[in-house]
Amino acid sequence: MYMETEFAPAQRTSKNELLEYSQKFYELPFVKGVLDAMPQIVFLLNENRQILYANSIFFDIFGIASLDDVLGLRPGEAVDCVHASKSEGGCGTTPNCKYCGAVLAILKGLGGEEAVNECNIIRKADGAALNLRVKAVPFDMKGENYLIVSAEDLGHQKQLRMLEKIFFHDVLNTACGIEGISRLLTDMISDENSQLKEMINALLDGITELADEIRSQRDLKNAVNNDLVVKPVKINTSVTLQILANVYSHFMEEKRCSVVIEDLACNTDFVSDKTLLIRVLGNLIKNAIEASGEDEKITLGCSVDDNQVRLWVHNSTVMPDEVRLQIFQRSFSTRSSGRGLGTFSVKFLTERFLKGSVEFVSNNQAGTIFYITLPMSLN
Repeated sequence: MYMETEFAPAQRTSKNELLEYSQKFYELPFVKGVLDAMPQIVFLLNENRQILYANSIFFDIFGIASLDDVLGLRPGEAVDCVHASKSEGGCGTTPNCKYCGAVLAILKGLGGEEAVNECNIIRKADGAALNLRVKAVPFDMKGENYLIVSAEDLGHQKQLRMLEKIFFHDVLNTACGIEGISRLLTDMISDENSQLKEMINALLDGITELADEIRSQRDLKNAVNNDLVVKPVKINTSVTLQILANVYSHFMEEKRCSVVIEDLACNTDFVSDKTLLIRVLGNLIKNAIEASGEDEKITLGCSVDDNQVRLWVHNSTVMPDEVRLQIFQRSFSTRSSGRGLGTFSVKFLTERFLKGSVEFVSNNQAGTIFYITLPMSLN
């Protein structure tokens, strides 16, 4: 029987044929077990976009008793999309379906190509909103075309990202506000009141460090989520190393360490993201400070070779094997639990966004040296 449609074909396979095709699928060894083991929703569809099989997690999420309840339905109908009942043809046949990522992925999959799209669905029964990443993969079984469709819930991820952005925005604004007040207090206090001025300066140093750490965590989170925007600018190596030496000088005072720039360090210009570069080198310097003892020296250097600029941070402490062999793992830390992002972020930001590489040596002859090698131009 012909049914009108505003988008995808509306015709359906009969119930008897569906049962026959579904039985063929159940006869395939291991396939049902594999799909049931998948952590996301998985449908097996026929050429008319009807469900022949749904895995166990689908039934668990939507509280559906058995396959009999959804056999022959289309995905939008099975999850109770508000648009699926707007026309006689059902899911895929309404004007709204023209812009549904799931329908578009399924149609492309039926055309013989893998497809991945996001889609937003509002359920008719309870008004709940679903945000899904849908992947459609065509496959042939005994000369007949089928489609495996997986659906991953993105709602929690997107809500978490939104909350993270709000958190970083609000806490950074608060830290910057305290930093501004601290600077005003420093200017207002006379030099005669040296003890109070020293306390305010210590407060200013602490809040400045806190604000920088918040920015660092925000940038890393954006990088992991692929939300980080790279901004290439001209950078001078000598100026950058001097900035870093000045910024971290107060860290050195706590351990009576010193930071020096090698006499032979090159003085050249190159193009990269200045904020990310200072973030990367700053992490390495912090690590070197924490690893060093009193009166030790941390050395910064750079060179140019083969149209690349190489910057490094050196300290005399040798890493034990336990640290050296796990240094770039995301969750590994020599410090307290949850603080293992330092060297991971260095490698991740350098390779993914600065298009460079990170290497290190750590032995009795050299101490520990981390090298950052970057292209002369990021553009």
